[in-house]
Parts: sequence; C-alpha cells; structure tokens
Amino acid sequence: MDKFDHITKLIDHKIHYKRKDSLLNHLKTYFQFDQVNFSGKCDTERFYIWRYSAKTGIFYSVISGYVYSKNNKTNIILKTKLNSAGILVALIIFLSFFFGLTQFQLDDISLNNILFRLAFASLPIIVIALIYFQHRKEAITNVKKIIGNHFD
Repeated sequence: MDKFDHITKLIDHKIHYKRKDSLLNHLKTYFQFDQVNFSGKCDTERFYIWRYSAKTGIFYSVISGYVYSKNNKTNIILKTKLNSAGILVALIIFLSFFFGLTQFQLDDISLNNILFRLAFASLPIIVIALIYFQHRKEAITNVKKIIGNHFD
C-alpha cells in the first residue's frame, strides 16, 4: 500500500458521517450537535473533512486536503473554507443588518447612508471572521494529528 492510500485511509477511518460538502449536509451536521465525530468525504487523492464545534456554532471550517507525489515525496496540501451553511447564515445576518437598520427607501439613497449601512452590517461579519480564523487553526491541527507523521 502506497502513502496515498495510507493517508486517505487514515482520514476515511475518522469520518463517521460519510457526506458530500453541501449546504444540506452542513445543516445536518449543525443540527446533530456532534462535537466528537467527523463528517466528510474521502476519494483517492482528495478529502473533505469537518466537525461541528460548540465554540463556533454554524461557522465551523471545512478542511480539504490533496495528496500528491513529487520527486518520490508524498505531499499534502491542506486548505480551509467556511462551510456553505455558515456562509448562508453570514449573508442573512449581513443583509438583515444592512436593510434592517431603518426602513430602506430608494428615494433616500446617499453615499453617507450606504457607507454607514455597510460599516454597521460589517460588524457581525468581522466577529464571524474572527471566530472562523481562530477555529481554522484548531481544525488544521486536528487533521494533522489524524495524519500523523506522514508529512515528508
């Protein structure tokens, strides 16, 4: 068994809920409140893995990994992104803050009004981003622990 198979089998073994990276599956993950088991999908060279966290709520990270070989060395590239359910909730929050501040009227559009609304609506997005970036480090560390010493 080569390192490709070994690494993907390590990841696949940790995935309790076999799911694609989709909005519906992230909503399922969120409403299960399972902080122990991973969800995700693993192919021969690429994997997606995530786990709900009470610290972040719906704003948890999805880690994608790509395993490849170059010059007889096995390399793993790990990338993170905010899950699609978290993006949808963040968008709803942003739009609620932008349009919900006061009644939005098309005849009362001014640059100052738009800038104020953008600044006000950006505040919760900044908080969400800070939560996400803090959790991202922890999520990558957890995946590196699963993989172990298979980094060349």
